[in-house]
Amino acid sequence: MANLTLYLEPEDVPQRRQLDATVLQDVLNERIRQDRKFGPQSHPNGTGGRGTDALVRIAREECNQAFAEGQGTWKHILDEEFCEALAESDPAKLRKELIQIAAVAVAWAGDLDAKQAGLNLGPTEEDRAHHRALAQAELKEGMANG
Repeated sequence: MANLTLYLEPEDVPQRRQLDATVLQDVLNERIRQDRKFGPQSHPNGTGGRGTDALVRIAREECNQAFAEGQGTWKHILDEEFCEALAESDPAKLRKELIQIAAVAVAWAGDLDAKQAGLNLGPTEEDRAHHRALAQAELKEGMANG
């Protein structure tokens, strides 16, 4: 992973956290609905295995390329995180990937809510430049590691 500086939280954190809380409540309500409909569930993970590393590489390259060009989307981010989870067979690492998927989904849903409410919570041009720099560094590192 590229060695870049830590990104500081923006001034609009209280608004973002309120949106997150609303989305997380919606997620909890959906989990309750699922439990009522399907009852307790426990399934094999079904992750890891043949071909999943290639999926990760492709999704990561597409995401980094899109952000390097200033064209990154929530779909790119979620696709990369989802593919990383599919490739992971270690339960502790898989859990970490699933939390990252959930965090991206919460952020995306919150962004939809913010836009619906007419709020402009970013990104600034400085944020976009930061995203491009991160993606460009990841692309360079990926090429170096070939």
